[in-house]
Amino acid sequence: MELEFYSDSLQCHKCLKNNQFVSHGFVYKKQCQGKRRKVGKRIFCSNRSGRSGCGSTLRFYLSLEHPSLQYSASHLFAFLSALIARLTIQQAYENATGSREPRNAYRWLNKLQHKIIDYRSLLKMPTMDVVEAFKYRARRFQILLPTIHQLFLSIGFQPCAQYQIIKQMRFI
Repeated sequence: MELEFYSDSLQCHKCLKNNQFVSHGFVYKKQCQGKRRKVGKRIFCSNRSGRSGCGSTLRFYLSLEHPSLQYSASHLFAFLSALIARLTIQQAYENATGSREPRNAYRWLNKLQHKIIDYRSLLKMPTMDVVEAFKYRARRFQILLPTIHQLFLSIGFQPCAQYQIIKQMRFI
């Protein structure tokens, strides 16, 4: 999680200057039993020691982490893959996370539905040929699952994490 590799190419979104960033610690996620896990890096657009930055602080999350979710991108990928493989929502969520309570699964599905335009913007071809495979699923899945399936095929390895790297935004 070193920042030196990226520091020359990064530009502050507030002052639009390069080469002003200084490491400012890590971003942690609180785990069970009070343990903390590093999930990102915090940097500072320095206005000290001869630097001419604006003084703002930025956060960069690891590509495998979702900033506002309890589970990682690999859990989300496992959940969506299970749905594509025709498991029920509860079965898919339990396989992906180990939890029997699928409340978050429905939250994930609502967020996915709201971001479907973003997913389709990456696809180069229509998803009509894949729609037949999901014809007998619930109505909410008849558009969402073919789009996610095509997105996963086009991105390849670790598609949720790769999407975040490509688009520089959260998967959901």
